[in-house]
Amino acid sequence: MAKTWITDRWVKTATATLPDGTTTRLTPTPGQLRNLKTLPAHFRTSRYMIGKRWRLEWINQDGQRRSKQYDTRKEAEQHRNEIEKQLKAATAPDRFMRQSFAQLAEIWLAGKAGTRASTIRRYRLELRNHVLPRWGEVTIDTITRQQIQAWVTTLQARGLAARTIQHIVKKTFGGAIRYAHQEGWLTNNPVALVAVPRPVELEQLPVLSYREIEQVAEAAKQVTGLHRDRALVYVLAVTGIRIGEALALQTQHVDLVRRRIHITATWSLGADNLPVLAPPKTGKPRTVAFPDFITSELAPLLLSDPRGWVFRNKANTNALNYSNWGNRVWRPALTIAGIDPGRGITIHKLRHTAASHAIAAGADIKVLQRMLGHANASETLDTYGHLLPDRLDEVVDRVAERRALELAG
Repeated sequence: MAKTWITDRWVKTATATLPDGTTTRLTPTPGQLRNLKTLPAHFRTSRYMIGKRWRLEWINQDGQRRSKQYDTRKEAEQHRNEIEKQLKAATAPDRFMRQSFAQLAEIWLAGKAGTRASTIRRYRLELRNHVLPRWGEVTIDTITRQQIQAWVTTLQARGLAARTIQHIVKKTFGGAIRYAHQEGWLTNNPVALVAVPRPVELEQLPVLSYREIEQVAEAAKQVTGLHRDRALVYVLAVTGIRIGEALALQTQHVDLVRRRIHITATWSLGADNLPVLAPPKTGKPRTVAFPDFITSELAPLLLSDPRGWVFRNKANTNALNYSNWGNRVWRPALTIAGIDPGRGITIHKLRHTAASHAIAAGADIKVLQRMLGHANASETLDTYGHLLPDRLDEVVDRVAERRALELAG
């Protein structure tokens, strides 16, 4: 017998006798269910339109039958899910409920097949440095929200950045706890309502001006004598694609006629700590546009090797290595261009430069999200929302203008 079930108190199936004497079961049509007031009598129960329509029943861990009524099936389903989790936890083997967090973490990681090696590496690093020293020997059924909140305060006191704390608590530690909850080893998720610090909104992001982009691009070419390096600076600072995505570009991914770059892969570190091609960060390919002057920068690179990597090493045998390029070209170029190291202009933060100039040119949040390859618009808004122009006066003035036009007519 099922431990939980939902019953419709108002509507029932009916039985009809066919000409040959056999019977068949009839059920109301979707149209009849949408208009219950006209439901045929043979589909109505004795409780039709009396009280709440839906009843959830369950057998608890003591073998006792319980029930509760609801106005909508959705409410009944939601409570049913909660009841089933509680029943599952009540019958879970004690060894799972009483396991240490360290044991849970290994089970959780073992089940993350298909996750990028670089992501697993970050999980393990955060577990080793921040999570296991506090929670490793603690049995999971004794962990409370209050204990976790106190731990968050400790992480803040160590000077960790807000985004780092968010990842440690909600993604790494919280990921393992959520897994235990889903498996029924915990009756609730103590991480769910824990408050973590929000990143402080920067009034001024580290951004290069157009003139500074020119200076750094020319300096990069000066360092190596190769046009390739100037072009790479332009692509990163203008399109906003990630360095791993740029270095993974092959010539077939660039359309000079339509001025489009198709992002289909990125470089990531594999299990052996060596670079491997992987899907883009969000797992989805995307297309970004570039202005005319980038066309003249990319054209020589595509023509010199129409089937290879766009940004190649000097031997033309492989794609550029991110770390090597950063140390041997990017940093010297910043020095030559006179960019103050204190401004925090890193290769990755060239994305801020691209986004800021795009906003100034009229890009909205959805355009930025697609351009930067963010998983959702909220991530884009959290980072760049303060740069968007305040259009309140423009909007209300336009409303007043349209009102005046309609009333005048």
